[in-house]
Amino acid sequence: MRVVVADDNKPIEDLQSEHVDHYVMPFASGWFGGRNLAVSQVTTPYLLWLDDDFVFTEDTKLEIMAGVLDNSNLDVVSGVAGEMNLVTTRMKLIPSTNDDNGYCISHKSGNYGQVPGFPDCYLTTKVYNFFMGRSDEVRSVGFYPAYSRYADREFYLEALGKLRMAACKGVHIGHNRTRNPEYNRYRAGRDQEENYKKYILRVNYFRNNVDCWHR
Repeated sequence: MRVVVADDNKPIEDLQSEHVDHYVMPFASGWFGGRNLAVSQVTTPYLLWLDDDFVFTEDTKLEIMAGVLDNSNLDVVSGVAGEMNLVTTRMKLIPSTNDDNGYCISHKSGNYGQVPGFPDCYLTTKVYNFFMGRSDEVRSVGFYPAYSRYADREFYLEALGKLRMAACKGVHIGHNRTRNPEYNRYRAGRDQEENYKKYILRVNYFRNNVDCWHR
């Protein structure tokens, strides 16, 4: 299996090897910039996305994900990560109450029923960051690089109405959530947190005509 690494860390640890392609980016280029780089280098029909703190186990049965994609019209299939339950979400656009002709996003837990022929898989509009997808379809939506630090909802907002998704039981990956102060400073430093949240909301509005989120 070929592994593609997009790395904006410092100092750089050389990960290049026979089955690993290691792409070094400018420092702190950001999560979605790295996603775009990594996905652009995939040459197989399917890609598997996972974060750098996920750990493969005997229950990481990728063949289940591939089987669902092979035998359905789905574009993205996810599993279960760490100690969490299966994540499914119902997202939809609803008219805003403001006078700007924008939309609100209704963002609630739930699913749209089982995938026909796959009783352990549930239709959803948002999955966890451990998923297998059709490479061309994921690339067609892309990852807007302005989202640099975290953007757990934004890819799925862009994919709403474009990608068909499901979350499946029976596929599990470990999650090692160990962090250090240097990482936390860039992930959620107090000096940046509020400004970044406001920035994300501005991008949501000007890019997607979304001015509020409802849970």
